[in-house]
Amino acid sequence: EAENLLLSVGANQAAVALRAARLRAEADSERNRLRDLLAQAPAAMGLLMGPEHRWTYVNDEYVRLTGRNDPDDFLGKSVVESLPEIRTQGFIELLDEVYRTGKPFFGREMKTNLERSARGLSNESYWDFVYQPVRDAVGHVDGILVHAVEVTDRVLARKNIEESERK
Repeated sequence: EAENLLLSVGANQAAVALRAARLRAEADSERNRLRDLLAQAPAAMGLLMGPEHRWTYVNDEYVRLTGRNDPDDFLGKSVVESLPEIRTQGFIELLDEVYRTGKPFFGREMKTNLERSARGLSNESYWDFVYQPVRDAVGHVDGILVHAVEVTDRVLARKNIEESERK
C-alpha cells in the first residue's frame, strides 16, 4: 500500500511538472509573439522599468526615429543615459508623474530636440505619444510603456499653411 501511494505521488508530481513545463512553454511563446508584434509596429515603442526608467525593450522604429544606431544604445540604460539631450525638456518629469500616479500621459504634437542629425534626420521634431503605466501582479506601477509617432511633417506643413494664410 505504501509502495502504491509512493507511485501515485510520483505520478502526480510528474504530471504537475509536465503541466508546469507546458505552461512555461506557452508563456514563452506568447512573450515571443508579443515581442514580434511590437517589433513590427509602425510606431516607436519601448518599455521602461522601475523608478529610474530603465529600458528593457525598444523596437527598431524607436531606435531609428531617435537617431540612435542599435537597441543596445538603450537596453539596461535609463532614459537620461540613453537620451541625455531630453534631460531639460520636461519628459523625465512626465515619466516620474506617470510612475508615481499610475495615470497615463497623452502628448500631442510635443516638440523635442534629439541628437539625430548624424542619421540625416532633423534634430527638432514633434511627437504624438503615450506614457502608459504598466502594473505588476498586485497592481503597483513597475514600468511605463512608451508609444510614440513622429508628426513633424504634419506640424510643419500646418505651420506653413498658417503662415501663408497670415501673409
